[in-house]
Amino acid sequence: MTESNKVVIKVNYNGINNTKNTPSETDMVTEWHYQRIVSAVVLMLIFIIAPFYYFSDQDVGHQEPVIVSLVPTTVTKETKKLIENIEPVVADNVIKSTVKKTQFVANKKEPSVIVKTYSKQIDNTIIRSLLTTGLNNKEPIDNITSSLTATKDKAAGIYYFTEIANMKGQSLYHHWLWKDKLIYKRRIVILGNRWRAATSKLIPYSKVGDWRVRLVDSQGDVLKEIQFKVMQK
Repeated sequence: MTESNKVVIKVNYNGINNTKNTPSETDMVTEWHYQRIVSAVVLMLIFIIAPFYYFSDQDVGHQEPVIVSLVPTTVTKETKKLIENIEPVVADNVIKSTVKKTQFVANKKEPSVIVKTYSKQIDNTIIRSLLTTGLNNKEPIDNITSSLTATKDKAAGIYYFTEIANMKGQSLYHHWLWKDKLIYKRRIVILGNRWRAATSKLIPYSKVGDWRVRLVDSQGDVLKEIQFKVMQK
């Protein structure tokens, strides 16, 4: 006897055995898992609240400053036109303001060369007393009225020129003083009724500052004095 290879499956279905001829319906049951829902809500609240709590505990005093740049990354045509229209006006205002300040300071500044006369009786005897940068045929080529400059490579050359009248046979002296110290002295012997005399000095870079030249008589009295400055350059 041979065995059968057939598989027999039996299914119990109420619709077949329903003897009351009522239609067969499938029932759907909905079950709420409240515990899972509550757990999900709690986790969601933790993820929302935790970042705020973490960042609120940070030390604000040690945070790096935030720099906000107000300069646009791109310049539009309207911006270029605005800059071109504004810049010349600002520059003009700055130049005018600088000129006014310079003029104000210059007005208050003392003159660089100061000439002093110590005796009224020499008005008819000391005809000229001045500083000059050179001589031509025993005459001064200019009259220095501002400060001089000396560099490390070139000293400041200067002459003290005097013209004297009605003092024939007498002697006068040229004194050169630097910071109130006598640096050089030269005797002038007057051999005529109208006499011109000059002495010169090279002032090096190391001796800049306040200088004086004096015309002094044989008794040591100062007749004329010129104060001037030599500046470094």
